[in-house]
Amino acid sequence: MKIINCNKTEFNNREINDICSRHILVFGDDIQKILSGLTIGVVSVGGLGSVLIELLMRLFPGKLIFIDNDYVETSNLNRLINSRPIDLKQNTKKVDLVKRSIHEFNPNQDILSIHGDFLEKENQDKFRECDFLFGASDSNAVRIASNRLCLAHGITYLDCGVGANVKNGKLESAGGQVITILPNSGFCLHCSGFFNVTEAMNELLPFDERKRLEEQGYIRGINVVAPQVYSLNMSIASQAVWLFMRMVSGEEINFDGIAIDARNFRTHVWKETVKSENDCVTCGKDGIVFAGDDVDLLCGEEIERELL
Repeated sequence: MKIINCNKTEFNNREINDICSRHILVFGDDIQKILSGLTIGVVSVGGLGSVLIELLMRLFPGKLIFIDNDYVETSNLNRLINSRPIDLKQNTKKVDLVKRSIHEFNPNQDILSIHGDFLEKENQDKFRECDFLFGASDSNAVRIASNRLCLAHGITYLDCGVGANVKNGKLESAGGQVITILPNSGFCLHCSGFFNVTEAMNELLPFDERKRLEEQGYIRGINVVAPQVYSLNMSIASQAVWLFMRMVSGEEINFDGIAIDARNFRTHVWKETVKSENDCVTCGKDGIVFAGDDVDLLCGEEIERELL
């Protein structure tokens, strides 16, 4: 058995290959060289995103970029990987928790940690350099902004989501999905109905206006507690990173999404049926695919215009 010097602050290529030898056996000798050249982004590092980071950092990618504007709370402790009770007392930022986890494993990992809102232009702009972007936000506005950013800049986007529905104390549904959006997919989140336009618009309302509408019952409250289960987050994150590794290894993926019905213990892959030379303003024939820096990022009022 080969022993790694635990006092080192940097791994050389041979040591990384030794650490990753088991997945190299699965994906081939070249995969580690490819991974070391990739910049990977993760939008939101809560329950789902923190697991994505945990899986991705152990692949020794070239660079990790991640963003979140929240702090560790009591209900996070059983879902935020590597979180500790002291993080509550210290009011730890979620991105700082993730940064700590990464550097405890690999102090030399190149990262960009952003505590802030993805819908602010200066933050979103930093993700243009990504080769892959994992979306783990439950915000519809953030999802549609990520969708546009990736299509404009030729970034592969893996939109990840998890959810559960409980009624009268009984589990009615639970599961999640990983949707792969490529620049040449012929469909995107905007035109395929994968997000709720109304909720995305509501998220962008000024605070006072949103609060008024919540109190009058017109829209769902922003602080509504959603059911979450750590093991389900792990299932979806694992599927997303497994799919990512197969794509990186050069395998041709002939489906567009993975869906997990956790209540009935079923998993299936599916193909999008609306692919065509469509009129979508984002991915259609007159859209913004590969338009690069000529395309404005979707931030605030720009998202409203896009959705309308």
